Amino acid sequence: MGVRAKGWLLLPLLLTGCISGRGMAPNQPVAVQSIPSGATATTNYGSSCTTPCSLRLPNDDGGTIWIAKDGYDTATVVVGSHVDANAVARSLSEFADPTDAAIEVASGTILGDGMTRRLDKRDVRVTLTPSGAMGATNAKPIDPGAPGTVQRLSPEEIAKVQSPPLD
Repeated sequence: MGVRAKGWLLLPLLLTGCISGRGMAPNQPVAVQSIPSGATATTNYGSSCTTPCSLRLPNDDGGTIWIAKDGYDTATVVVGSHVDANAVARSLSEFADPTDAAIEVASGTILGDGMTRRLDKRDVRVTLTPSGAMGATNAKPIDPGAPGTVQRLSPEEIAKVQSPPLD
């Protein structure tokens, strides 16, 4: 294959910058579960579902999932992606010409089309906490006189402790 023919093959790759949106970017499903169930899971791409459910995220850069339910704090989960060495090897094995293989790796890995990338997480499980609970739902009031408790002293009480009266 001549240099001129390879140039024509690269033309669609160069024009992809003119297209907006995610198009047909490869993606993978992410299973989302929450306790309690019935929460709304929403991605930074706008898709949403009610847990337990499945959302699709693009392989090239993953995404963020927010899980929200009335009366509970919203949980945020970031799903990243990584280069899959097996996908790169499969991609390279399709080419006999090393130049073609180099072009494929450059377009797939550097431009991030997702063909050689995989999501870091495919299963998201979240336990939502009640709003304002901060983990203190079973807290008991502290007895100020109980051993091991700390009390704030007034300046007068501090002065008595620091300089006891002389007899």
